[in-house]
Amino acid sequence: SESGRYLLHCDVESIVVLEAPYDEPSKEKGVFSPLHVTIRTNQGAYRWQHPDSEELEEAMACLSTIRTHFLERRASFHARMCRLLTMMEEAFDEGNRRHVQMIEQLWDSLIDSDNFPQTALDGQPSKGDQCGRDWSVMGFQRSDAPQSDFRGCGLLALHCLVFFCKEFTEEVRALLSAQASRHQGYPLSACAINVVKLLVEEMGISNSVKAGPDAVHSMQSSALFRLCVRLPRCEDAFESVFCETIRLMERLWVVNDCTYMDFPRVYSAMRKVLRETLEKHPSGIEALECVDVSEVRLPSHEDLAKSTSQGAR
Repeated sequence: SESGRYLLHCDVESIVVLEAPYDEPSKEKGVFSPLHVTIRTNQGAYRWQHPDSEELEEAMACLSTIRTHFLERRASFHARMCRLLTMMEEAFDEGNRRHVQMIEQLWDSLIDSDNFPQTALDGQPSKGDQCGRDWSVMGFQRSDAPQSDFRGCGLLALHCLVFFCKEFTEEVRALLSAQASRHQGYPLSACAINVVKLLVEEMGISNSVKAGPDAVHSMQSSALFRLCVRLPRCEDAFESVFCETIRLMERLWVVNDCTYMDFPRVYSAMRKVLRETLEKHPSGIEALECVDVSEVRLPSHEDLAKSTSQGAR
């Protein structure tokens, strides 16, 4: 129906169908007799009050359209996530031109040789790689071999980091420049790798279910999966959530004037905020954008040590 097609372009927040008591003739025939049907979206609500047969048919057509569209999006995003997860198993290969191009894209998207300080995190000049690129300015552990940092997440972390730096180039450049000039360093690569691991975990994927029969159910029942399915661009929903999560971490970093040694505290606070946000079943990633980081408390190093020791017992 026309209403159903329009609703495909909205963010459907809830569907309410209130059923009227059956009268005896209707009960015998099994007739569905709703008092009203309400479909709430981010752009308003469609309501059918005491619908007649024609209105009821329109309402049911809308619900059918929404259901079909949702199932298609869920299947599409699930297939997309399966492809992304295979990237976690793919190690960086210096002999693979595609892999090398991804690393080069990362550098080219961020580093402006005319004004970006080409120094290591400690403020000292570095030889960098064979092309003279000092990867430590991005927070990589080795100034000459950034690929070694991606061993924990394979190509997925690199893929997400390239996506992020293309989407928010100027923002990331400004942050890296400011941190480098203060010789404090912002561990962009470490943030990316840990955020990817966290999001995969929140998607319900672990080593035990990654390839097992429980993988589909585990993934599709997660709050993060449902959030991604709701996003307008299903094809890069995971990457979009990654961007907003790492931006949340950036804001926590800046507002608390953190240094490299504060990374565990910032990560812990970000993880807590992300999980609390997902528990509220948000309809969009704006929920992460709207977090007031000035109200978020970073745990102390002592608190982190206690939680780690308790988790190990």
